[in-house]
Amino acid sequence: MSRATRLPGVLTGRGSLQWSLILVLVLGLVVPISLLAFHTHKERKTALLTELRQHLAEVTEVLASGLVAPTWNLDAEAARPLLDAVMSDERVVDITVYTELIPRFLQASRPERRSSVGRPLLMQRAIYRGDEKIAFVVVEMSTARMEEALRLEEAQILRTAVGQFGVSMLMILFFLQLKIVRPLRSLALSAQSVAAGVLDTRVDTSGWGEVGRLGESFDSMRRALQANFRQTRAQQKELQESEALKRAVIDSTLDGLVTVAADGRIVDFNPAAEKIFRMKRDAVVGKPFAEVVWLPEDSLPDRGGLPPDTHSHPSTIFNPRKEISLASPERAHFPAEMTVSEVLLPQERFFVIQLRDLSRRKAIERDKTRLEEQLAQSQKMEALGTMASGIAHDVNNILGVAVGAAEIATDLTPEDGAARKYLARVLEAGARGRALVEQILSFASPSSKHRTALSAVGHIRGCVRAFSESAPPEVSIRFASDVEDAVIYADPVQISQVLDNILLNALDAMPEGGRIEVTLLREHRPDSDGGDVLSLSISDTGTGMDEATCRRIFDGFFTTKGTGHGLGLTLAHGIVASHGGSLSVSSAPGEGSRFTICLPIHEGAADGTAAPAGARQQPRAARFERAMVVDDEDQLAETTELALRELFAEVERFSDPAEALSAFRVRGRDAYDLIVTDYAMPGMTGVDLARALRQDRPQLPILLYSGILKDAVAEEARRIGLDAVLTKPFFRQELLDTVLRVMTARAA
Repeated sequence: MSRATRLPGVLTGRGSLQWSLILVLVLGLVVPISLLAFHTHKERKTALLTELRQHLAEVTEVLASGLVAPTWNLDAEAARPLLDAVMSDERVVDITVYTELIPRFLQASRPERRSSVGRPLLMQRAIYRGDEKIAFVVVEMSTARMEEALRLEEAQILRTAVGQFGVSMLMILFFLQLKIVRPLRSLALSAQSVAAGVLDTRVDTSGWGEVGRLGESFDSMRRALQANFRQTRAQQKELQESEALKRAVIDSTLDGLVTVAADGRIVDFNPAAEKIFRMKRDAVVGKPFAEVVWLPEDSLPDRGGLPPDTHSHPSTIFNPRKEISLASPERAHFPAEMTVSEVLLPQERFFVIQLRDLSRRKAIERDKTRLEEQLAQSQKMEALGTMASGIAHDVNNILGVAVGAAEIATDLTPEDGAARKYLARVLEAGARGRALVEQILSFASPSSKHRTALSAVGHIRGCVRAFSESAPPEVSIRFASDVEDAVIYADPVQISQVLDNILLNALDAMPEGGRIEVTLLREHRPDSDGGDVLSLSISDTGTGMDEATCRRIFDGFFTTKGTGHGLGLTLAHGIVASHGGSLSVSSAPGEGSRFTICLPIHEGAADGTAAPAGARQQPRAARFERAMVVDDEDQLAETTELALRELFAEVERFSDPAEALSAFRVRGRDAYDLIVTDYAMPGMTGVDLARALRQDRPQLPILLYSGILKDAVAEEARRIGLDAVLTKPFFRQELLDTVLRVMTARAA
């Protein structure tokens, strides 16, 4: 039975279409109406519950405020009027006041108000008298009235939904019967005639809406069949034009297209393929595919029973899309994306090979991977710096107290006392701890204030020579440079520290001796800002590292040695990055390691070398009248006070900056010869205190110290003209030298 003869049966057979439409309508009406009713009920319940909770919070707050005096005086009768007023609300079930002396000091309860359906609402508030918590009040509120209101609304919503469903169903059924089902039955009879081949019979298009348009579509199909023979010749012409268009598309596509016949010979080779394989179309058309395109054996699937000479036939590498290595007589192996499609014609069989050269994409991906690894390393360094900034202040405060106390204990111990030796160890440990904190802080914000235009070749040669003098004799260190001279904008001390850390790492990798080579080159890199960079490589013949160790070698506190903190290479990486350069490593077990530093070359002449500073003058015997020490750390303030007593007849100590400012103004603007203040204090920073003091006495000598001296703090101190800034922990002699320098300069 044909489809045309079955169609009327579907439309007329026992109401199948009509009942299907009714089922769809029922579902289409019931589901949204039900969801709407459920959503409306849920929103109403949420609104009522929110309103009840808000009311409970207001009642609890009123009780917590109104019961302060009765609870403090333990006068239950005084609280009774307030409790009765609140209990007049039928929603309130229970009020209980708890104190430390009397667990249930006050209670008012109406248990019959509790709802048997929902859970009651409870809220607790503390009763304060001033800042003192004297009791708790707990209020229980019933949800009975809310639940009753919700039940009534639910019944009303249900009645409304049922009524809407019934009315809508009747109206829609009447419309379907009149406008859709009846016209479709008439249209099915007309379509049956057309399917039987009676093309002269016009299709009935009197239906309404889409049904009428469906009839018009049937009539259009009939007219199209009549015009089919007239269009055959026109289609042949269009086919020729289409072939010309396809050729233009094939020639203009960016992917290489190679068409191969069933016997393996190339029949087409588009311009993109010519560019990929660097061979002309005329030179390859007609040749076997295997002579033009070379495929590696390991990239082909199992050939099964195919002859050996078909290993490069495209029929053996069917795939939707595959990355493969290709080559040709004119080009070495390169990565490509390859897709092979089979084209079957009535008398012929072809294979269309689509090729895309991935050489540039692979290069971009490699660069992207390298940049992502550099970004990940930078993020690790940033996280380590953030951690260092957070703990440095507290650690420096602790070290300052320990160093100061050890120095005082040293003064109180006889020179031949047994404790002197151990106190000296404490001071030595304090110095190492300060150096370690300074090293860690360099991760947070590597300083750039000491950078200058530096002659790189001479500086690096001097660092290598100095290191060679202290290296073991079994280690050979060689320096070579292909650069006559190059200038970098850098901090000489930090660059020396980077070289020392890497050279020490190389030395540790060669416990039995070996060779270290330091090579300096100038390279051109288009991706750098200036184009040229200074490349410094340090290679050793040590034990080498595996890939996992290389990935973590610049991580903070990671070390493969039994000694050290694991910060040397981390610090080196941070310094190089802060100079706008990069530090990388390549190594393999048993093959040594190579560290490569790239720094941007500075276009300009090197700065002159500063003359060495003279020897530090010994503190002169001097006495001043009065000094003020301001620090919220009492122990550190005490050690600072004791140190200053060597130069001042009287030293006053304050832990509150506001109290210190008040004392300064009470004693008079000339009462103090020097102010020594910490930076980080509660309520007022040392800079804020200095600014307030300078308003009363602009020329007052002020010395500021801080556990972590950030650039912003130093800049703020410089802007208001503070005389000196110290970083904790400092030794007593450092403090006295600085104070004497400040006082001498002021006197001059």
